[in-house]
Amino acid sequence: WGVKAVFLFDRPNSRSSWSAATWSQNNLVEHFLDRYLPLAKAVDQAGIIPVLPPLQPAGAYWDTAFLRTVLESLSRRKQTALLDHLVLSCYAWTNQRSLNWGAGGPLRWASARPYNTPQDSQDQCGFRIFEWYQSVAASVLKRDVPILLLQAGTTSDPSSPSTSIPPHDQLEIQAVAQALYGDNVIDPANADTLLAPI
Repeated sequence: WGVKAVFLFDRPNSRSSWSAATWSQNNLVEHFLDRYLPLAKAVDQAGIIPVLPPLQPAGAYWDTAFLRTVLESLSRRKQTALLDHLVLSCYAWTNQRSLNWGAGGPLRWASARPYNTPQDSQDQCGFRIFEWYQSVAASVLKRDVPILLLQAGTTSDPSSPSTSIPPHDQLEIQAVAQALYGDNVIDPANADTLLAPI
């Protein structure tokens, strides 16, 4: 049918993705992988890429910590075939911040910690979330991995009650598209700033 990749699950670091009993148990990541791995292996064996599901930015279980634990566990479990074909995904919402928010990832914003972003710092909760995820992947796997950006440039979760894309989001999405094409783009949130390279 032409399917090349499939997302298995959505936001497993979100409390709403789990029953209350499962959420309150230790080793949530291990519970997730116990469910994810049989499906991911079947998808991989069918010649389709099993994309690691997008996480809730920040989330009730901090997304970058969840991702790190998933990658470490996959390595510990010796899931070489899945790691060799690993593709990450992320919700690249702006959260009403500049498209440059968090650019440079944790190397640039070393003071940012889960649930604590100092006033003079920035975190992964913006369009540049992919830089933070890439940093986690590189530190665990010692290589870069492909990342699919979902809903890139929208203010926040578009499945919220609003059915139309606000005009500001349209400008953000257009800027993201132009930047991905390789154009120099002015940041819609700050007319004096170019968008950092993507």
